[in-house]
Amino acid sequence: MEQRESDIQHQIMAYLAAIGVKAWRNNVGRRGGVSFGLAGLPDIIGYYKGGRFLGIEVKAAGGKVTPEQMDFINAAHEAGAIAIVARSVDDVMAALDYADKGVL
Repeated sequence: MEQRESDIQHQIMAYLAAIGVKAWRNNVGRRGGVSFGLAGLPDIIGYYKGGRFLGIEVKAAGGKVTPEQMDFINAAHEAGAIAIVARSVDDVMAALDYADKGVL
């Protein structure tokens, strides 16, 4: 059975907390005719070692990244941030490992 995006988000948030990363759930969307957040911002934002910005766009297995989300991820990379699309905690673990090695 495919995991829901919200379940993956909870798992990622628990992992980040366990390793001491300060992170927050970032809500973007529209409810009751009211828009909130900016289109393209990742689902989870925070900072990693040395204060490096961390942005994680969480998607379920079949979820698609929007053009606005890819624009944000690309701009964040250009600015030296860690910004990824994650479909599991393993994706986050791998990205942070690459960041620690200076690859990301």
